[in-house]
Amino acid sequence: MRNCIARLFALSILGLGLGLSATSVAATRMRLDATSLNPDVTSFFVVFDDAGDGLFELPELTTFSGVTLFGTDSFSLLNSVPKVSGFAAQSGPSDWCAFQGTAFPCWGFSSPGVSGGGGSAPENFSYALTSVAVPEAATRIAMLIGLLGLGALKPCARSSRG
Repeated sequence: MRNCIARLFALSILGLGLGLSATSVAATRMRLDATSLNPDVTSFFVVFDDAGDGLFELPELTTFSGVTLFGTDSFSLLNSVPKVSGFAAQSGPSDWCAFQGTAFPCWGFSSPGVSGGGGSAPENFSYALTSVAVPEAATRIAMLIGLLGLGALKPCARSSRG
């Protein structure tokens, strides 16, 4: 029984130490939904880690849903972001849109291993920006330590019966 108590105490101290040493990232996870107003373009969304200005910029991208243009051209990469007041700051290569034959500024799309790409004007979409809940690192660690503690209790319960 003493062995089990010592084990639980050690796990508690370890959990406390890990929980106190964990730091959370300053970024806020956001989702920008772009709902198509043009039948030739599908709606898309991006998930990004906002650095604090509340606007999507290409380097903050974590997830892009993909988009289809003209019903046949599907793209899985986002290459260029236009300025969209209150939603996005212009970022990415400034010549991307001209290279694709699209008016500047544009949302620029491509796919891996495919030459060329496509683009769409920002006015082809309506926009919505929402926060995405992401557990903090300390919360994840606390949950893990709790599970480890439960795992340690089971062998203690078995050994105390016998």
